[in-house]
Amino acid sequence: MSNFIDREAKCAEAFSQILKQSGPLWHIFTPGEFTYSINVTEEDYKFSVSNIAISAVESGIDVITDQVMSNHIHMVAACQESCIPSFFESYRYRQTKYLKRKGLYYNLNSFDCKDPISIDSLQMLRREIIYGNRNGFLVNPSETPFSYRWGGGSLYFNYFAQNVTGELAKNLPYRLKRELSCRSSFIFPDNYVYKDGMILPSSYVDYKKGESVFRNAHHYFSMISKDYEVFSEEARRFGDKIVVTDEEMYSVVRLMTKRNFPDTPPTLLPPSAKVEIARRLHLEYRASSQQIRRLLKLERADVDRILGQ
Repeated sequence: MSNFIDREAKCAEAFSQILKQSGPLWHIFTPGEFTYSINVTEEDYKFSVSNIAISAVESGIDVITDQVMSNHIHMVAACQESCIPSFFESYRYRQTKYLKRKGLYYNLNSFDCKDPISIDSLQMLRREIIYGNRNGFLVNPSETPFSYRWGGGSLYFNYFAQNVTGELAKNLPYRLKRELSCRSSFIFPDNYVYKDGMILPSSYVDYKKGESVFRNAHHYFSMISKDYEVFSEEARRFGDKIVVTDEEMYSVVRLMTKRNFPDTPPTLLPPSAKVEIARRLHLEYRASSQQIRRLLKLERADVDRILGQ
């Protein structure tokens, strides 16, 4: 117990130091229901990652983690609130230039964060980091928390991702630096590293600060791999698509039935219980009709009737 208390105290001190040294903490995000998919190809994702790196420098934001998705971004960062509009102005400017090169003329005015979430506690910071880092791998079954390249999530407690090497961005040819920054005079920070067409997240994400608020690697992994209920609640808050695997959804069902049917598998529940659970899974966790059919062994017509489809 004393070991646990000591580690929690160390995390609390780390949280206080982040606030003291880097300023207020925020979860900065764009709407998950943004109309355009601005990141489609691998090249698109690489540019968006580099864009965050450069925009963060221009606006004075200390990125603790970030995640680039097809049509939105998540970022946990330390900065003054006034830096956030500046970040998005810089990001939209660069992204618009990039899209025009591809012959795409999207209006990105709504690609913004009007209501950044202020992070005011250690537990909240942990939760927001987990939510951001969980985004990328959940929407792609071929990914893990440690393989999704488009942002800082894969860096957490991952020695190999943290130590990828490349070329210093400040030493790149002028033409390439201009393509990345979309400016003629941008000066890359000394620590920015370029590899395989993008600024490496390990060179701009302050992941060590993020790691410091978890007791250890096991604590982090436990949260990111099991906290599906918190993820679902957060996803509704951000307007993101909720993605919960069959295994996680099964655990949710077992929690729902623990009191009244502690020893009954979901497939053998009474019909009335299946109806109630099917509705809750659909409304609260955005379970698809196919998932509900698999978990509760229901016919398609029954599921359609229950969900009013």
